[in-house]
Amino acid sequence: AFNPFQTNLPTEYAQQRLPSVYSLGTEYYFSEDLAWRTQIDREISSNYRFATGFDYRLLKQITIKTGGYGFEYFVPCLGFAADFSGFVFDLNCELHPVLGLNTLGMLTYRF
Repeated sequence: AFNPFQTNLPTEYAQQRLPSVYSLGTEYYFSEDLAWRTQIDREISSNYRFATGFDYRLLKQITIKTGGYGFEYFVPCLGFAADFSGFVFDLNCELHPVLGLNTLGMLTYRF
């Protein structure tokens, strides 16, 4: 839950409304290399949002991801992850019907 008590953020000129979001998710492993994840979100003043996806580890360092999410329309997503010596590089793409192709890259390091 994010902001479950519907707290607003007062500013100098106006009161900023912060959304109240509730989420519920699951994760199921078909095998050590294949995982299925689902999530349902609900913002108090809007409809439900759903998301689902699969992660498949091809090699010890390479993972392929596919899935999608929907709110008013379905948005398909594809991803790729590479894990080398603690560094993890993620590249994710989605084909949004209004915004077009969106790409997100992330580099992290695990201690």
